[in-house]
Amino acid sequence: MNTPSEVWAPAFYTQDDSVEWDYSQGELAIQLAEYAFGNSPAPIQMDQWQKWIIREALKKYPNGDNAYRQYFVSMARQQGKTTIASALMLYFLLAHHP
Repeated sequence: MNTPSEVWAPAFYTQDDSVEWDYSQGELAIQLAEYAFGNSPAPIQMDQWQKWIIREALKKYPNGDNAYRQYFVSMARQQGKTTIASALMLYFLLAHHP
């Protein structure tokens, strides 16, 4: 189960515990981003909450359908939204197959 910690839990979060979610695509996106960001001239380290958002955004139903069609992340500036967007775009450019 992909659960946020007490320290950085989001203000609004809906989780359907009756479904066995598939987080494999989120894990693939995180591995791809960590490889790409870690081997750049200025390495970027993703925080746990950023990885959690990526896993949640890319989770799938057991039948393979995406859980979400759109993602909305709202937080103050300079908090790491661009890192999340970069990781998602890298995944969709290189590894996503509909």
